[in-house]
Amino acid sequence: MKNYNEYLKENLELSGKNSFFNFLQIIGNHKYHFMYSQYYTDAYQYLYFFVTETLKNNDEFLDVFKYKTSLQSVNHVLSELRSNKVSFFFGIKNGILRYGILDTLSKRSHVCGEFKVNDKYFNSIKKYKAISYVNKYLQNINIKNITLMRQIQKDLEKFYPSKKVKKVEIEGKNMVKAFIDRHKFTDDDIQTNRPFRILHEWVAQKDWRNKVHYYVDEKDSDLEFIIIVH
Repeated sequence: MKNYNEYLKENLELSGKNSFFNFLQIIGNHKYHFMYSQYYTDAYQYLYFFVTETLKNNDEFLDVFKYKTSLQSVNHVLSELRSNKVSFFFGIKNGILRYGILDTLSKRSHVCGEFKVNDKYFNSIKKYKAISYVNKYLQNINIKNITLMRQIQKDLEKFYPSKKVKKVEIEGKNMVKAFIDRHKFTDDDIQTNRPFRILHEWVAQKDWRNKVHYYVDEKDSDLEFIIIVH
């Protein structure tokens, strides 16, 4: 099968920012919704990657897209994948929003449009029904911070290997948390503030050390190692 991302760049103009409004409107009108996908976020190394349910009838959308001049790239790819199981997607990577068609069997994304975004942009699209399930992610995006937060999240997954981090989460616009079972530490560890000292020494070795502050929350059954981006 031809590489349609290359084909589009060579033969069709990629759709842009205004076309994305139409893209969302059409998807919402057909009662499909975007959902966050951790799998594709990691697989394609996006900051965030959102995907709809698998389309029940591709022709239903082809009958609409063929009349939308600004979305001819979407129409072309969907026509080529007419017999495949597909979904719509959009994702954010390096300050650029990309959107298009996802072949759910091959797990291959076909970018049909892209444009640069800033934090304020996401407030302008929150009214669209297609993104109602993911607005909690979009309204908290800080383009400047999120790249750094993703790096901190990745680093924290390898933090303190002898104690084994249970999970690492990004919370809000500037916070990353790593959770370690409290029982991995002795009472003496807690009383002497050893978890924080270990975090402090670990952060001091990182390139991003001057861009954050940090602390350890010891109140729950899990110790939370918290890093906040300035």
